[in-house]
Amino acid sequence: MTAFLAATTAAAAKLTVWEKILAVPRDTWLSLLLGIAVIVLVKRVWRDLKEINDIVPWIALVAVGGAVLLYWTYERTEPRLLTPLINKMAEVFPTKFEYKGNKEYQGPGVFLPIDRRFDFSPARSGGRPVLTPRS
Repeated sequence: MTAFLAATTAAAAKLTVWEKILAVPRDTWLSLLLGIAVIVLVKRVWRDLKEINDIVPWIALVAVGGAVLLYWTYERTEPRLLTPLINKMAEVFPTKFEYKGNKEYQGPGVFLPIDRRFDFSPARSGGRPVLTPRS
């Protein structure tokens, strides 16, 4: 075990910082740059809206946040952390499945065109609905 650790440590010690940076995938760098650009843009827009009135940036934040929550509710593309909140919202707000003309009700706020029911138990699905096996 110690020979393995010594060999891997020696191999890792031979890499320079530049080689480690080059080993990072291009998508990671693009995501990082895009994130920095979004932060700069949001800060600039916030400052510009703050010049109009102190409440205007907060109104814009609530409007954009509400739009994102409604989009997640409609498409069901929310992060796993927010699934319980979106499940409650899906009982009130429409989802894409309701607008597609599907008639069979399969769960809270979800209409699916399938011949089997979804299992919504957290133990089986990890918080996400899964199809039950065909019998």
